[in-house]
Amino acid sequence: MAPDQIKNDMGQAILLRTVEHVFVESTFNNNRNPAMRSEWYVLEGPNAGSIRTGLILGTRLVAYLVETAVDGGSPMVRRLMTRPIPERPEARHYVLEPVDDPELLERAERVRSALGW
Repeated sequence: MAPDQIKNDMGQAILLRTVEHVFVESTFNNNRNPAMRSEWYVLEGPNAGSIRTGLILGTRLVAYLVETAVDGGSPMVRRLMTRPIPERPEARHYVLEPVDDPELLERAERVRSALGW
């Protein structure tokens, strides 16, 4: 079974837990690219209630995760979105935006506790 891809939960609030900062071989060149092995629970939308596990790729997104939740840091509630890359307006990159909806934050806390995260 293929690993879950966080992009499938675009625009939905998720409870995200980082597990391990790793490097993966690129299929386009021989470089090793940063990735974050993560687990996430989808809090809303069509995938609500799904528990996912996979690698999060993308240099900017992984750098953000390394800074904010290195290897097993506290779970965070975020919404995955895309934003234009300033130097290349036709291209977009993924960003994790904070969620401030009290109902979602309360639900996330209940899920975190139930999952033991």
